[in-house]
Amino acid sequence: MKRFFLFFLAGCVALVLLFKLPRVVSAAGSSALSCFYPVKVAGDSMEPIFHSGQNITFNSCFKEEKEDLQIGTPILFKNMDRMKISVIREKVEGDSGIFYRVSPESRQTEIMEVFPDNIVAIYKSGQEIVENTQQQVSSFQANPFFILGALITLAVFFIPIFVWRPKTNSFGRYFWAGILIWSLMITIKVALDLTITQKITSLGILIAGLYFGVRTGIFENGLKYFYAKKKAPEASFNQAVAFGIGFGGSETLLVGFQSLIVSMVLTFKPDFLRLVPPFIQEEMMKYYSSSTWLVFASAMERLSALFIHILATVLVFLSVKTGKMRYFWLAFLAKGAVDGLVPFLSQIQASSLIAWVYIIEIPLFILGLIFLFILTKIKKIYPDSKQLSTN
Repeated sequence: MKRFFLFFLAGCVALVLLFKLPRVVSAAGSSALSCFYPVKVAGDSMEPIFHSGQNITFNSCFKEEKEDLQIGTPILFKNMDRMKISVIREKVEGDSGIFYRVSPESRQTEIMEVFPDNIVAIYKSGQEIVENTQQQVSSFQANPFFILGALITLAVFFIPIFVWRPKTNSFGRYFWAGILIWSLMITIKVALDLTITQKITSLGILIAGLYFGVRTGIFENGLKYFYAKKKAPEASFNQAVAFGIGFGGSETLLVGFQSLIVSMVLTFKPDFLRLVPPFIQEEMMKYYSSSTWLVFASAMERLSALFIHILATVLVFLSVKTGKMRYFWLAFLAKGAVDGLVPFLSQIQASSLIAWVYIIEIPLFILGLIFLFILTKIKKIYPDSKQLSTN
């Protein structure tokens, strides 16, 4: 009972942590905070708008208006693998398409030409955001099908538990251990996100992809390996799967629970939006009033993610049980490759077209089914995979 309580407490701490820092949840549109792009100003080229050393927050969710930005808007853009801040002075429609002439505020004669695709984020003042959102709040209607989507997401968490628990001896021990290790992993990732992640990802999309892939491979699979080696070297196949359900299902539970609360509140009490800061209102309205098709894409993403987590977990446990590190490295590559695609996929996910969302999610769902098929093959070679008893 004491061990169960400790695992439960650790899981609750992780959930609270993620409610405070929803950026770490990798569900498209699950949090408006994912649009925030914090920047620390270096130099005096933007005086008097921004000052050297000042921390400001740009908005990276502007794809729908990227070709219709207003003159005078401060922008953050890429220039020769470096990030720069300037102000839009002129919009030009040339033979090669729309582009902007921009310059720093204190050196307005230093004109540069910037294409919309090179703009990373834009800056909006608090007053501008308030004026743009208050009228939209008055006429806002949430799509009630997002409640269904949240319930489907929660089902992705609970159904595997009900199916697998009767088959597995000591299910609770391994399930809660999975939640504990996931909690530790998330804590480490949050610490990295608050310190070095932004600096590394600003070096370019390839570096960002490599960083996310290696980070996932090291911390997710490394912590699983450490637990299996020290606490569960003789774990059966079913027990390894139980651990994977706890590990992979934790994020699903959080995303589903958060989405259920928000979608129900916005559906039955839309005036709640007036209590939300204006810079979050805009993104919440955009997401929760979007197409019903997005509901099913989110459910597909959660299910495929769970399959991938379980397969990686079983490979790590198999590595410990057989003493063959090649299984660990297979798990490292599988999870690292999937998470390494995040920076590339996020470029597409920013599009408002539902078709682009499915272009991402359908291949990932197929990949999840392939991983599930591989899992059935691993069960046949997993040593002592049969359970001696059940709960």
